[in-house]
This record gives sequence, C-alpha cells and structure tokens, in this order.
Amino acid sequence: MRKECPTCGSSSGYVEYQLSSWCFRCHKLTWLKREKGYIHPTKATKIFEGLPMSSTYALPATAIAWLKKYHVTDEQIDLYKFMYVKELDTGGRTYHDRLIIPSYNKEGVLKFFQGRALSSKDDTKYVSSGNMSYMFWSKQADTRLLCIVEDAISAVRVGEVMSCVSLGGTSVNEEKLGRLLEEKRPLVVWLDGDKPGQNASRKLITRLSNLAIGGIQAVYSQKDPKTYSTEQLKALYKELRTTKDQYVFRI
Repeated sequence: MRKECPTCGSSSGYVEYQLSSWCFRCHKLTWLKREKGYIHPTKATKIFEGLPMSSTYALPATAIAWLKKYHVTDEQIDLYKFMYVKELDTGGRTYHDRLIIPSYNKEGVLKFFQGRALSSKDDTKYVSSGNMSYMFWSKQADTRLLCIVEDAISAVRVGEVMSCVSLGGTSVNEEKLGRLLEEKRPLVVWLDGDKPGQNASRKLITRLSNLAIGGIQAVYSQKDPKTYSTEQLKALYKELRTTKDQYVFRI
C-alpha cells in the first residue's frame, strides 16, 4: 500500500526518497528523519524540489557519451536541465547511474521525472516518479504539426525541427489522449521501430483518426526517432509539410 502525503492526502503523487519526500500534487517538500542524530538541511534548494537530493548537473562522461550517441547537443542538455544521480532510491529499490530527465510545466513546476539507465546491462531502462500523464514536451521548434514519440530523448531530437511530445512509453490513457486532442492541430505519430512500438502506433492512429483536427500522418522507421541526424529530420519534416498522404513515410 502506497503512503499518503501528510499535507494533501494524495497517494498517487507522493514519493519518498532517501532523505526527503515530495508530493507532485501539492508540491510539498519534506525532509525525512531517517536515523537518530541526523540533522536535516535548513534550506531547500529549489532546483531539487521533487528530485533526488543527490542529483547533479555535473554529468559524468558516461552520461555525456550516451547523449552524444543520439546527437544531443550541449545547448539541449542545458535547456532541458538534464541531471545525473549515482544512486536513486525509490519504490523500495536502489538504482544506479541514472540520467535524470525532468519535465516542468509552463510555470516551472516539476510534474515528473524519469531516471534513464546508462548501462545496457540494467534490466530496468526507466524509473519514473510523478504525474506521468503530463507527458514530456519539446521546447525548441514551434510548428503547426505536432509529432508524437515514445521517449523524451526522441522528443528532444525531433523537437529541433517540429513541435514534439513524448508519451513516456507506448500506452495512452484518457488524460493523455484528451491533452493531445486539445492541441487541435495536425498530428504525426512516430513511435519506435520495434514490434511493440509499431503495434502501439497502429492502435493510437485508430483511436485518433476519428477525433483529431487536421488529420493524422504516421512515420514508420526501422530505428528510433532519436537515432536520426538533424539533416534527416529536416528532410522528413519537409516531406510531412508538403504531402497530403497519410501513411507513406518509411525511413
């Protein structure tokens, strides 16, 4: 049974870390006294509200190398406030070497974060905390077309050339679906190239086809969106803008 926030009573938005707790509903940060003699900090640094206290903007070489593999620039690392944590305690488990990907709303309030494994040997690729129905939105290009991808790094990469949002996986609940339809603009569905991604893409297109404003286009690719170069993404965006066909793009 999940613990409830002592301030607002929410159980779905309340998370306890090693030294602190955070409620994603009422935005209350609380220092936890875990052992006798422990003196908690007297000031809470705002950037750590809702994030593990050991998070740092000083990314190690492994994190930088992982991001560079997907063409992520230094400017994007700063823009999206990526962080690193050596140990992440959540859900009764300790996870190691995580890239912290935070997502804030327009007011600068943290809605959720993901801890992405940097090692391919880690059996848990993502660890998430917060309101995952909020989704991760790109902050770069602002276009009429809105591209829907699976993961945040793909949203960062595709977001260079067109507006983009990450579902945080392949599942789309009613809250996410409603938020996408609120955009009232043409949608591009581009999920990962593996079998789960392609199956989820077809299901999402079916759900959106009778509801979306301005039509739906789909991109089917052998690789994940984040693996493509900026030049390839620009060429794809040009095609999407100039064609009326729905499901023709395979790269």
